[in-house]
Amino acid sequence: MRLFAFAFLAVIVSLLSAATPTKADSRCTVRSAATATVAQIAGDPDRWMGRCVTVSGLVDGISIYEGGDGFYRLYPEAVTPSSNGLRLGLDNRRVLGAARAFELAKVTGRVQDCESVSDMVQASAGPGEIVFVSGYCHSHRGAYLWVETISSGPFRPPVRQLRRKADDYGDLAPAPRDWEHREAVDEIVGRFLAALGAGDRETLLDMIKPYPDMEPDKEELQQLAFLLEVRKSPFAPLRRAAVAQTEIFIERYSDEGEIVVGSDTYASTVCFCPVGDCSGRWPIASFDADNMPSRPYACIEVTPYQAPPHGTRVNIVVPMATVGMAEPAAP
Repeated sequence: MRLFAFAFLAVIVSLLSAATPTKADSRCTVRSAATATVAQIAGDPDRWMGRCVTVSGLVDGISIYEGGDGFYRLYPEAVTPSSNGLRLGLDNRRVLGAARAFELAKVTGRVQDCESVSDMVQASAGPGEIVFVSGYCHSHRGAYLWVETISSGPFRPPVRQLRRKADDYGDLAPAPRDWEHREAVDEIVGRFLAALGAGDRETLLDMIKPYPDMEPDKEELQQLAFLLEVRKSPFAPLRRAAVAQTEIFIERYSDEGEIVVGSDTYASTVCFCPVGDCSGRWPIASFDADNMPSRPYACIEVTPYQAPPHGTRVNIVVPMATVGMAEPAAP
């Protein structure tokens, strides 16, 4: 049995078009593209399928969004970001390499959908062959653009949203007081804060590393330094003072329009308010629990990690974002 990594090529674009293009109009260029919005295409992808379009919006490397709402609105169909109506996937690494997160960009490309690409790839498999789609459609479904050109505009991140505009906004929710995993997470947080206050590198590194018998990699050592050494880290005040407030957040997602909160494990995001009161300013979305210097809080991700032969271990991830949503002015 052979394993083939199928990296689909630009020629697939024309194969998936609603009609076979002529030689004159087969290339997708800024001049030949129709102007559309992200919302127009995501809201009615069948109408736009196979067409060459130019859209404008905020990018993050793998998607283009219709303003800040595109980031916050949950998508009702599993692994289908475009189903939120305000987001489209982007593919073609050759072109996308220069795009920065939260830049305003103008993108020209052809509208495709991952289901059609996947069907085509599976149909290409010979006897005993396993094929898979690489790029955006490797882990997503729904509508996306095969990008031909991208021109970046100014770096203009939207302002972080403090409250949900609607029930289907934001993928974090405060854990209920009677949450079944609260005691376990409280114990983990207690160990973490004690180690942080004591400068206990060994304990913190053991919590950061998924496997205890492996040497820490570069990113794990950077997380440790962010906790204990970086002067402008949001964790700096927690090294020498008690935490003013702690809040545990759990996942919330949309399942065919129904909001579901929590999972079967203690996976959670825990945020600390070093000073003052963070009420009304906690993150409502996981991407805002990013530890940007402007945030009034500091956050860690707590996850159960299967690490054979050590069984399930506590794994802590410390976000260290350098760009993110703009922090709103304090009330």
